[in-house]
This record gives sequence, structure tokens and C-alpha cells, in this order.
Amino acid sequence: MTAPTVTVVMSVYNGEKDIRKAIDSILDQTFSDFEFFIINDGSTDTSKKIILSYNDSRIHLIENEKNIGLTPSLIKGLQLAKGTYIARIDIDDVAMPQRFREQVNMFNQNQQLGLLGTWYYEVSDTQKIKKTPSPDSVILRWNLLFGTTFGHFSVMIRSEAYRDVGGYNPACTVAQDYELWSRIARKWEIGMVPKILGTRRICKGSISLNKETLQQESAEQTSIRNLLLLTKGQLSWEECVSGYMLMERGLVPDDKKKLYDALYSIKTFVTCFIDTFPNMKVDKKVKFACVHKLLNNISPSCTIAQRLLLYRFAFILTPFNTLCVIVQKIIKNLCYYFCVAFDKHTLSKETRLNQ
Repeated sequence: MTAPTVTVVMSVYNGEKDIRKAIDSILDQTFSDFEFFIINDGSTDTSKKIILSYNDSRIHLIENEKNIGLTPSLIKGLQLAKGTYIARIDIDDVAMPQRFREQVNMFNQNQQLGLLGTWYYEVSDTQKIKKTPSPDSVILRWNLLFGTTFGHFSVMIRSEAYRDVGGYNPACTVAQDYELWSRIARKWEIGMVPKILGTRRICKGSISLNKETLQQESAEQTSIRNLLLLTKGQLSWEECVSGYMLMERGLVPDDKKKLYDALYSIKTFVTCFIDTFPNMKVDKKVKFACVHKLLNNISPSCTIAQRLLLYRFAFILTPFNTLCVIVQKIIKNLCYYFCVAFDKHTLSKETRLNQ
């Protein structure tokens, strides 16, 4: 039997409410050459019954005798994978019909591509947000140093790249996706399909919400490790932490010397990243991405003196881009205050009319 092009893996634990939508979105793909492994991770609801109700030869049910968790379940399913590419889907997510076709086409155009995400919608009970990270490979790789830039459910991985880096880390019970992508990005190219090809639903029972603190701590550890490997001994773990906290979290040290140390760490991140690509003109892109993230993440509690020091650092790094970001922030704030004033004015008129 010919091996399928794509292996789809989904782990299920008590997902009777949403699992049918997720499965249907995979079976409705316009690209049909795939195998679909569904791991029932000890569910106690009707999840198994729903899975068995499908009469599709591409679906393969794998049973865990007890609940073992997401990472071990994914590893178990992927040990059976025969596809050239690996696609992920979670029970509370939906893939657009053309997702696999778009991703396979892009993989076929670049044999060095190891990881490929897509744009997507993130939906909760109160809002719908469009997630559109930059598709530029340099910006993607830079941003991945500091945090996840892909939706786990939207990712497709070249099987060769997955095996090349050793697959999922069994020790990572949360944020296992980001840790895996970070290792792939060190050895393979990564990319983004600039199209909305999925919807991620944020539910009360999702791992991201239930283990939010653990997720953040685990992701931060991966980020610091990324930066430590990037700088190749030029910075200590503590120096990488100070630069990361300022860059990603906007936490500005009260002590002036510590702030200078954190800015030095950031400058080292930029220099080492540029040196990683000696044959590519990445300096302008990286400096712009650095300035954009740094200035947009500044804490509101930051003092004027601290802000001036951060602006000075940004101007030295890349004057034009810094000016653009600052002007953008000013316009955004003016628009916000205008909208607030307009809302108050409208409310005042409505109040008078109702009196």
C-alpha cells in the first residue's frame, strides 16, 4: 500500500462537545491523501462512540487504557505515522477545507522547509481575533526565539524534520509544541501560509486555560534556552533572562545599571542573530522586529526617564523604524482617546434625550 502524503494526529480526552466539528473539518479537506490517527486518551464520556460512528478508512482509533496526557499520546500516534508530512488538530479547533492543499503545495516548493503554520481565527465566548503573524521567514525565526508564533493546530511538519530533532520531548507536559518548533527552527527553515486556514476555539476546558501558569513558565524556559543557544556563551542564563523580560514582557528594571544590562543583552541577541545568517541581508528586518516588540511591550508604569532611555537605545539601533513605531503609537493613542471622548459625548446626548 502506498504511504499517504499527510498523517493527521489528534488526541482526545472527554471531547464529546466539540470533537465532531474537528473530525468533520479534517474529512472535508480538499486534499484527501491522508491518514487520521485519533488517540482516545482514557475518555469517560461519549468521545469513543462518536469516533466509531464514522465510516472512513482513513480514520484509525488508538486507545489508551488510562489518561496519560497530551504529549505521550501524540508521541504514541506519531510512532505509527507513515506520511511525508504531519498535521495537528485539536478537538476544539476547526481546519478550513483548503488547509492541507495549501500547506502541501508550499512544502513541495521548498525541500528545506521543516515547519509550516497558517493564519487563523482565535474565537472565545466574547470575541473573534484574527491571528496574522508575519510570513517573512526571518521575522518568524526571530519572533520564535521569544515565544510561539504558530497555532499548534495550524502546523504541518515535515516528518523528516520531526525525526531529525527527536520528536516531542516527553518531559514537556505543557507548551510541548513551542519546544518542538524551537528545535526544528535551529536546523530547518520555517514558514507561514498567509491565509486564514483555521479557527481555534478558546474553551474553559482547554489545556491553555486550565494550565495557563504552567504554560507560561514552560514557554519562558524554552525562550531563555533559545537565547542562550543563540548567543553561544556570550551571555549567562541570568543575562538572557533580563533581556527576555524587558523585550517580551516589558518589565523595565528600576535600577539604571540593570536596565543598561538588559539592553546590552538585547543588543547581543540582535548581533548574534544577524551573524547566524552571514549571506543574507537580515539586519534591517531583525532590527525593525526588535524595536517594534521592545517599544510596544513597554509597561504603562514605566517612568519618563526609563522611556527616554529605551527610545534612545531604539534610535541608535534603527532610527527610521523607531520613529515609525513611535508615530504609530501616538496615532493609535490619539484614536483611542478620540473614540473614548466620542463615546462619552454620545452617551451624554442619549442620557439627555431619555430624561
